[in-house]
Amino acid sequence: MRNKVLAFALAWSISLSWSWTLSAQYSTVVFRMKIVGEMADLLGPMMPQKMIVRSDGGNARITLEGGMAASMMGDILYLEKMDETYMLRDKEKTAYKMPKNSDVGEVKPEVTPLGEENVNGYECKKYKVVLKTEEGSIDQTMWTTTAIPIPKPKRNTTGGSGAGLFLQEVEGYPVKVEQSLQRMGLQLQQTIELERYDTQPLDAALFQLPDNYKIKDFDPGMFGGMR
Repeated sequence: MRNKVLAFALAWSISLSWSWTLSAQYSTVVFRMKIVGEMADLLGPMMPQKMIVRSDGGNARITLEGGMAASMMGDILYLEKMDETYMLRDKEKTAYKMPKNSDVGEVKPEVTPLGEENVNGYECKKYKVVLKTEEGSIDQTMWTTTAIPIPKPKRNTTGGSGAGLFLQEVEGYPVKVEQSLQRMGLQLQQTIELERYDTQPLDAALFQLPDNYKIKDFDPGMFGGMR
């Protein structure tokens, strides 16, 4: 069971291989993530507690903090000019090139507007979102705001819960997402909330492949064959 839970957590993390369309400015966005419900005790130690999304206006770097999955994953780096995404594993000094398209193809959500609410100080639009994939369904309640001027990824091509965080079908940037995810025979209840964002300058090295890293194609077998 423990291996199955870890595989679940890693599959969620791997689903964060997006492509981006961003504005010409630096930005740092921090989301906090919490597992709730009957699986919380089992899944909590495996899953990340925070997700940090940094951008220089074209490139993007995603860092997960906390949990066994985050320590095994490394950072996700998207390079705009090449339209390529890499998983950076520092211990191995290796950059794994991620496939541009997953087996499940483009995620097509069912979106239902539910009005407007104030969430964490932001005026938000509220939506019910259902994403159905070959690997299970994702049921969400999502609150988004137009007060955060950071564009979202231009496409989502995975079936994991990361695919449901940034959707072109809803207006605005996510402030809070409550979701129920079924995958690999496990049920996950998760809350993702915006903690902070800023537009302070960032080190250019964050958005470059290190010169001393080997580059390899990503192999799902690294994590027990998951996608």
